Amino acid sequence: MKQFCLIFVIFLLFVLVSCGNSSKNDNNDKPDSGETVTEEDTDSTEPSGDTGFEENDGDKTDTGTVEDSDTMPDSGDSSDDYDTTDSSNDSNNSQDDSDADQGRKQGELYGECYPNETCNQGLICDIENNICIKDTSNTGEDSDSDVSDSTSDDDSINDADLSDSGDDENVTDSDNDSSDSIPDNDADTELPNPCEPNPCLNITNSPEICIVFGNTYRCECNQDYYWNGNNCGTVQTQTVACVGLPNNAEWNSVSEIIQKWDDYLSTWIPLNEGSYNEDPSTNQCRFKCEENYVWSNNSACLYNMDNDPLMWSSFQEKSTVFNETSACSTVTDGGFNDWRLPTIGELRTLIQNCDSTKTGGTCGVNNECLSWDECRDESCNGCDQDLNGKYSKLGDNKWLYSISKQPDNEHNYVVDFSKGQITDINNVISVINIKFYYRCVRNAE
Repeated sequence: MKQFCLIFVIFLLFVLVSCGNSSKNDNNDKPDSGETVTEEDTDSTEPSGDTGFEENDGDKTDTGTVEDSDTMPDSGDSSDDYDTTDSSNDSNNSQDDSDADQGRKQGELYGECYPNETCNQGLICDIENNICIKDTSNTGEDSDSDVSDSTSDDDSINDADLSDSGDDENVTDSDNDSSDSIPDNDADTELPNPCEPNPCLNITNSPEICIVFGNTYRCECNQDYYWNGNNCGTVQTQTVACVGLPNNAEWNSVSEIIQKWDDYLSTWIPLNEGSYNEDPSTNQCRFKCEENYVWSNNSACLYNMDNDPLMWSSFQEKSTVFNETSACSTVTDGGFNDWRLPTIGELRTLIQNCDSTKTGGTCGVNNECLSWDECRDESCNGCDQDLNGKYSKLGDNKWLYSISKQPDNEHNYVVDFSKGQITDINNVISVINIKFYYRCVRNAE
């Protein structure tokens, strides 16, 4: 019996000692606040009582982002430096991650956001999950890069969404200068129409027709009235002669017109300066070219008979200093610059009313025969003198110069259009002191 009592006492002491050690172990093994407990932390005998953790018999599904153990605050328990993973080695001992999050303070990493949807410095609020996460909007890095998670990290998506400026619309800005409050198309705004409303209504002696002139207007007036800037006044008129008739042209059909004073334009209209026009007019100064002349390049009336291969320039006086090769280089009649001195054969084509010297006449001087002794005879002396231009198709009665020369003495041939005579310049000078002239020629196009 004594032995039994001794054994019972020893057993009782053992139980008391064991309970004391168990209580001490409970205090040492209790997990830090906010720290995830893994299977490695619970290898010793499970503490009795409610520890605040729920036990699951099956696999634990991750409902949120698990914080890397390297970044979790440590209260000094170096023995708990283990990485936290989404799956436990022992599915029966898995703990709910959301329970571990209950120890994270509001505004801190993976803690709840403040009521105004903000977090502590360096963190931003994941509004959808109402947790604070790292601000990666400037670095482009994923705050969850240290977490070993076999599933896709929703936080990286949320981070990208939060760093977005939110402007997903493709808006076309018609005004490139955003600081300009005036649209660009304002520069093209049309000026007000001075004829709207019509200022010519009730204007005396006007058909009430308004005509726009730049940024102002004028009212059309009835016949015998003119617009003076304010109303239609009585017309002032004058009769003037037409001016500006070119050589070889005639007025078509009047040589004077009646002008009206335009007070608005401060001038007489129409102008009395002549202009080429084949249509006749009695109230405008118009001219046309004479017969056998054509208006060339809006510059001059040049001789050019039907089927005539040659065109002739205006009348030119031969100067004392005369260069045969350059004499026609300064002539620009008709806008042409290919004028030249004519040959004696070309000059003879202008002779008329004298059968012996005109082209095909009995006078033998031509481009192929220039010898004085062999080619010239009495028939080359022409016809009776007439100073009215009878022997020239161009109405000339002067001595005209040619570039053709006698082969034996280099004297130039000339034509006296007062008689239709063909001779050389030396014979004329020896008889009388006379001036010479010339017309340039070009091939008609």
